[in-house]
Amino acid sequence: MKKIINGKLYDTETAEEIFSEDCDNCGNFSGTDDLFVTKKGTFFVASFSNGQDLYRSSGLALIGDKEAALEWLSGREITDEECEKLGKLGLIIEG
Repeated sequence: MKKIINGKLYDTETAEEIFSEDCDNCGNFSGTDDLFVTKKGTFFVASFSNGQDLYRSSGLALIGDKEAALEWLSGREITDEECEKLGKLGLIIEG
């Protein structure tokens, strides 16, 4: 998925996916929200819809810097692999 935001191209094919969360509507899988980081260190979220939720659509949203990405991630469950990726980026440290 590609989108131009403020004159810059954001592309899920060239950015690194660092987090993925399944989304559901009343217990039915409806898509994912995936956090990506570009080579220049800008974060964005790609939302993918499978059409099960009429209010959910696919698209990209700019998150911005590390602080904004950390705020977006706050309270979400992460896998060991995601924890490793987020740690390498300096987004999280073990508490």
